Amino acid sequence: MLAVAGRDADVIVVGAGGTGSAAAWQLAAGGARVVVLEAGRPGCGASGTLAFRVADGELAGNRAALRSLPLWREAEQETGVPVLTLTGAVAHGRSAELDVLAWTADAVGKPGRWVPPEEAVERWPGLRCEDRIFFHPLAGRLDASAALRALRGAAAQSGCIIRYGEPVTEVRPRQSDLVEVRTGQGCYRARRVVVAAGVRSAALVPGLPPLRPMWTRSVRFAPVRPDLEWPVFQHYLDPPALAAHGYASGVRGAGTEVDFAEAAAAEVDCRADAPRTRALARYVEEWLPGADPASVTLSAPRCEFVSDAVLDRRGPVVVACGLAGRGLPVLPVVGRVLAALVTTGEPHPAAP
Repeated sequence: MLAVAGRDADVIVVGAGGTGSAAAWQLAAGGARVVVLEAGRPGCGASGTLAFRVADGELAGNRAALRSLPLWREAEQETGVPVLTLTGAVAHGRSAELDVLAWTADAVGKPGRWVPPEEAVERWPGLRCEDRIFFHPLAGRLDASAALRALRGAAAQSGCIIRYGEPVTEVRPRQSDLVEVRTGQGCYRARRVVVAAGVRSAALVPGLPPLRPMWTRSVRFAPVRPDLEWPVFQHYLDPPALAAHGYASGVRGAGTEVDFAEAAAAEVDCRADAPRTRALARYVEEWLPGADPASVTLSAPRCEFVSDAVLDRRGPVVVACGLAGRGLPVLPVVGRVLAALVTTGEPHPAAP
């Protein structure tokens, strides 16, 4: 460890978003002295609701979700912040996709089951399902804002120091075991640095591929009865572009690709596309008898990345970006991967 001064640490994490906070938690829990530098204020970050699924048709994603589940429960227990509500997931529609879901669930040792239509009608009267219906119990709603609070809280309880309002201007490796990190308040030193600053990562680490941010809003419809049970659901329609998915009274809406600097300055109108919203209302009218198609509301804008995620180590600098939005449900496992990259240079053996 470097000498413990106010600006020295074993690891500096740039960015206290979900990725940076997950990495900081796992590193601090492993005994490292960790300082996180965040440009924003306390409370900044993710919002909205995301679907959490162990059976989602991709083996790597299934494994990552399965390994993240106990870690989310650990973070909830340590911080007292409820993050994940398991409701189960219903999938129906095109047979090929349903068979893939069932096969990948079996492959990770957590099989689901096929539900008769009459059982589906009785259990989930808010949904109208096609004949083949696949149910998996390890799925639910993940509160993005609560998830971020839990990750930051778990990191802090493990000894991590988080400094808000301190944007990083430069990350400069000096030698194989020393990196300088500069902010407007001064210079920090660490043996390793994790850069998890979203699209701003490219300005700190040369040679990263461009990240394409997309700001999305979910289209929501009010339930006709407050007592209805709503699982996460996936409906595979023809053509595939019409596929719908949602949870509770929310159906996923359209996003608009915008310039990140403009969006970050709140100068961009991120309204969902009107034709898309009307199409979703028609879908609700036909397939969701438990929701009111006339009760359209839009969620707050949320940033996601449509380019590939980057998880890499370059000498003493580890880079993690491109995981905003869709990657949030599996961030506890991503944190373990990053901690292993920092300490050993190799991904965690349990990584997907």
